[in-house]
Amino acid sequence: MRGGGAMESSLLGANPRLLCCLFLLWALAAVAEAKTVHKQWDISYQFTHSDCVRKLAVTINGRTPGPTIRAVQGDTVVVTVKNLLMTENVAIHWHGIRQLGTPWADGTEGVTQCPILPGDAFEYRFVVDRPGTYMYHAHYGMQRSAGLNGM
Repeated sequence: MRGGGAMESSLLGANPRLLCCLFLLWALAAVAEAKTVHKQWDISYQFTHSDCVRKLAVTINGRTPGPTIRAVQGDTVVVTVKNLLMTENVAIHWHGIRQLGTPWADGTEGVTQCPILPGDAFEYRFVVDRPGTYMYHAHYGMQRSAGLNGM
């Protein structure tokens, strides 16, 4: 027994460079798999029939709920939001995204970012730091209940 344990510890103790190299290769492989997910969103009013009644909704690229963003842990998400509403500001809040190092992308208008004024655009950029299913929605007035939301 003693010989086996001594052999194990001598392998680990004798090759710290090997262990360091293996760790670096593992870390670089994880970084190499990360990608950037780009989205372009136009926020506008559209008539919809989501509950079989025609009504005016706030949409993303003409849809409500908005498009699903598919990303994995480590990916960078870049969403360019253009506000085509004539009289309302827009801000998008990302539930569950911790915004480590990117607090201005949290979407709480008046707290972490200025609103996106009519005719203006804003680029949200953040890293997905943990796996999960997350929701996004408007953080201005009643836009969330008017259709400006998604997963």
